[in-house]
Amino acid sequence: MANELRLFRSLWGVATHGAPSLRAAFTRSAAAVPNEVLDQLRAKGYSGIEASLADLGGCTAARRDTVAALAARDLKLVAGVYSSWVDYEGSWEDLHLPAAAQLASVVTEVTELARVLEGNEHVLAHVNVHSGGDGWGLDETVQFFRDAESLESLLPSAPAAQRGGHAAESPSLSYETHRARPLGNLFTAAQVCEIVPNLRLTLDFSHWVVAAERLVGYHSAMERQLLGFLAQRVDHIHARVGSPQSPQIAGPREAESDDTQCREVHHALWQQCWQAQIDRGRRWVSATPEYGPPPYTPLNSSGEPVYSVWEATERAAEALRQLHADTVLPSSAGRRLQDDCIE
Repeated sequence: MANELRLFRSLWGVATHGAPSLRAAFTRSAAAVPNEVLDQLRAKGYSGIEASLADLGGCTAARRDTVAALAARDLKLVAGVYSSWVDYEGSWEDLHLPAAAQLASVVTEVTELARVLEGNEHVLAHVNVHSGGDGWGLDETVQFFRDAESLESLLPSAPAAQRGGHAAESPSLSYETHRARPLGNLFTAAQVCEIVPNLRLTLDFSHWVVAAERLVGYHSAMERQLLGFLAQRVDHIHARVGSPQSPQIAGPREAESDDTQCREVHHALWQQCWQAQIDRGRRWVSATPEYGPPPYTPLNSSGEPVYSVWEATERAAEALRQLHADTVLPSSAGRRLQDDCIE
């Protein structure tokens, strides 16, 4: 059975550090995502966008306009919803709210998402949840994810008419392994997944690496075993290569040996996640190449980014396409890489 790779382009930083024509389009647009942005992403082969409610527009009407524009172009949406610290902007005090309050916030965002998608429910491919706070203990974390199991039932489902009368995979929901969240630590994530067997993950391995201040799994059999266990839980990947000292590496340092090592380990884990999904019979796998603007991108002495965020993301997208091809029809080099880095 053929397996498809669906790449989604995050809107993070596109308005400020995207291609010049797209930055101009955002300047002209007062509300919804500009059509020029969606047209260019479609032309580049993306399956859709990954965006928070705020990214989609400043109000429900503007967000509905963006969703309609996606539908018109046969593009899909990975929706980002938040329990606290929305889009990682402004105050983070609400990270410390208790689990019940943060779950209520997610329900509010999912309810708004359903309103936005009304009539175009088929546009929704996946929901990525940024949830909880890193100050929670294990008991509160486990209780949150147990109580959150009902969230998937709130996701809008496309009626048969939107699907041409054919069956389609329902949109799924997973929780990101982001710093400042309970799952931002590899070991906590493994503990929680052991206790909550239905918990699904959006893997951003770069956060685990920089939070641990080491290339997790590279020298430790125990860490490799945990990564293998967690790879079985991954439904979506945020594909950004990080290092023990930075959540993001790209651009002119690519030839340095430490960066090459980081890149190889990230790539091998992403392939392991995809292979687990293929083994479960998944018809398609997904990833969002996600390179961020400053401060994720370092600045030079003139205060300018040392490399183009847009170009770094495009290079990452091409690398992901090759990785997926090597996962489905693994080359001997790809097999050796996975054996060396992960197994």
